[in-house]
Amino acid sequence: MDPRRHLLRNAWITLVASLALATVLALPGRVSAANLTFDYGVVTVPTTLYWGPPSSPSANGFLHGPSELFIDHILFQTSSPFTAQLFNNFNNFSNFSQLSVSLRDDVTHVVAYAADPNTPTAPFAWSNATPSGSIAAGSYQLHITGTMAASITPNPTGESGGIILGAATAPIPEPETYAMMLAGLGLMGFVARRRRQK
Repeated sequence: MDPRRHLLRNAWITLVASLALATVLALPGRVSAANLTFDYGVVTVPTTLYWGPPSSPSANGFLHGPSELFIDHILFQTSSPFTAQLFNNFNNFSNFSQLSVSLRDDVTHVVAYAADPNTPTAPFAWSNATPSGSIAAGSYQLHITGTMAASITPNPTGESGGIILGAATAPIPEPETYAMMLAGLGLMGFVARRRRQK
């Protein structure tokens, strides 16, 4: 076979395959993944980190369309322990057929805090919106995992909210801790008195 004809045939096959793929990707209502990442770098506690789709309609990569799957990532680092509490700016949780969030250690990926939205009774709250316990300093990723509803308003829309990083207070000792400390001091005093008497 003539090498030029072979090259031309391969070029046509590549062109047809590319057009077919572009057509499939352009179909409405397709399920795909459009992920959004905010990297806040090193933050000082206490602070509040916000996220959400940009107001510019040209930045479609930051918005989520009907039936779209997504995992948005909010990255940050702290040099001091902190507590975490979620809030959101959603117009309506019905825009999502599924939505959850988890705060994970960026190194071990262990979940330090997680929540699911309570819907439809409280459309502006997470089911465990109370602050977390003390979380160690380090690098963290907040994973917001969701699936948009098949029909959403406005269209397209996006996940929007924030996390409050509060200063972690030192834990208050339990009464048993005080009792053990006093018993230890009493024992030390008793031993010291016996030695003086001898």
